Amino acid sequence: MATENKILVTGDFDIPPQLMSDRVVHLRVPQNDQDIIKHLTGVGHYIIGGPEYLHDTIMASAPGLRHVVVMGTGTNSFVDMKAAQSHGIMVDNTPGINADAVAEFALSSVISNLANVYHSRDDLLAGGWYQKPHKTLSEAKIGIVGLGDIGSRLAKKIKAISSAEVSYFSRSRKLDIETAIGLHFNSLPGLMTKSDAVILCVTYTPETHHLLNNGTLSLARDGQILLNFSNPKVVDPTALKQGLIAQRPRRAFFDGYYNEWTSNQGLTSDPYGLLELGADKFVATSHIAAQAESVIVAILTEAFRKIEARRNSPSFAPERNEMTGVHSVGLGRE
Repeated sequence: MATENKILVTGDFDIPPQLMSDRVVHLRVPQNDQDIIKHLTGVGHYIIGGPEYLHDTIMASAPGLRHVVVMGTGTNSFVDMKAAQSHGIMVDNTPGINADAVAEFALSSVISNLANVYHSRDDLLAGGWYQKPHKTLSEAKIGIVGLGDIGSRLAKKIKAISSAEVSYFSRSRKLDIETAIGLHFNSLPGLMTKSDAVILCVTYTPETHHLLNNGTLSLARDGQILLNFSNPKVVDPTALKQGLIAQRPRRAFFDGYYNEWTSNQGLTSDPYGLLELGADKFVATSHIAAQAESVIVAILTEAFRKIEARRNSPSFAPERNEMTGVHSVGLGRE
């Protein structure tokens, strides 16, 4: 077997037997960057399903790597795209497949946060007995930022089970969805001032970096809950901490955090100071929204399909040209 045919797959899941072969190397729980580098030896294709971030140092240490597939949509959250381009590494993603699972998780998170579930749990552990009235989903005004695959499915799920007023902000209006399920288009400042819960479902790009900052967070409605299912970096962490202390918003829930994987030291070392605020103000989970079993199988299947498509493409180069930072062209297939 030519080593250039090897495929590294990371992630704490079982690979279906029909996708396994002697070409596949499965690193279930990557320990650190050096662990990734070691397993990339002789690997041409890399399916990122673990918590790692593929940065320039790793790419430079893996000269055989030519193709990466991200198990999800947000390539910028898992790959340094500029470094990939400079090294001549092709990057694919698997958009849309996890959208329903993330939307379902987001729906449950909205309901739980409206009911102050996390504060109740902490108060119970402290010997208290928290009981205060809260709004139901139907009574809440919901604002969704980003109406792509996840945002649109979330809106449909909310409207399917409640009479909640749902507004959204997106780069472009989605008139078909507005008409079909009764959504209202608004500006981002407008959503912040009127919504009981604001839900972030945007793709992380340079344009959405710190989309929520001091200016936008200061507009948060009294008692507002902010829920983020995008890259954490769409929210300025310094502004968020100041806002939470000032009760604008009252609470934030993130599926993901600014310090992830090996950089996460929990309360021991949190330079952003959000984890120490307590569950009545801030809760984060470890990117679990898309970890549904059926979703993992579907995404893996699509990732392997994209690898085969690349391998069978006449333009797919078997070698990286480290001098020019682009693929060598016309050297045949693997």
